[in-house]
Amino acid sequence: MIISLWFFGCKPNEKHVGDAQQDLTVAIDEENKTSGIVDTGKSADEAFEMLPIVSEGNPSLESVKKLLSDVMDKYHLEVNYENINRCGSAVLSLREASAVGVTEMELLKHMYQEGDDRLSFPEQAGVSATILGL
Repeated sequence: MIISLWFFGCKPNEKHVGDAQQDLTVAIDEENKTSGIVDTGKSADEAFEMLPIVSEGNPSLESVKKLLSDVMDKYHLEVNYENINRCGSAVLSLREASAVGVTEMELLKHMYQEGDDRLSFPEQAGVSATILGL
């Protein structure tokens, strides 16, 4: 998970939000074509276990698992190790780009409650990030 978290190559507040959103969309689209995350045979639970550790605000494993699973279902993504890593990396990168301290859980909550499921996960993450003031 740690390796995949840096697929942007940016550090907190190093880029403007618009640049980060564009990079997010391009990076995830490229990963979906030729994934840098190989099928490791690891379970979804193993991927979920890393997320509370790297997330801001100390969310519980159960709350992260429930919310991210619901968001992934909404955006038509299979809940598996590779997709959980990609989604976790995306929201982590947006949180790191946040000038106002929006957390991963706040971003995911907005995507779930207010998001448009006709958009892809990265597109809605960018929209939600913009609305939340990242």
